[in-house]
Amino acid sequence: MARGDFTLFGEFGRDGFAKQHDLSTDVISMGIITTAVTPVSSQTDPKWGTYSANEVSTDDSQYPGPITLTGVALTTVSSLVTMFDSSAIELTQNSSAFTDAGWGIIYNNSHSSDLAIGFLDLGGPVDLTAGPITITPNSSGWARITVS
Repeated sequence: MARGDFTLFGEFGRDGFAKQHDLSTDVISMGIITTAVTPVSSQTDPKWGTYSANEVSTDDSQYPGPITLTGVALTTVSSLVTMFDSSAIELTQNSSAFTDAGWGIIYNNSHSSDLAIGFLDLGGPVDLTAGPITITPNSSGWARITVS
């Protein structure tokens, strides 16, 4: 994987067929975790709770915990390609922020089990004390990451 790669968990397809997600009404969030663990697409029953013990520090105002995504959508790009998309996320540099971000875990915060949808390689360790971070979905979906 490389910085900016977004991968859906294999279970997302099964969950979708079981009507576990409604991207038009559910609250979709991204929690940021450290490099101590590496998510894999084949994980059985992925949930935010599986990763939350490795969440980066939430002691600063820029990242008080998982971020609610806005503009969430699944868009059909072609007959065989569907794109997961949302609005950009911007985190401002903060001297008391995390220094060890590795992954963004996208999950359904409306689901009682916080089912995970996919994960984003932040190219970590990413240090918010060193400069701002912008995560911008590009024309082919998630994501382009800029660390200043």
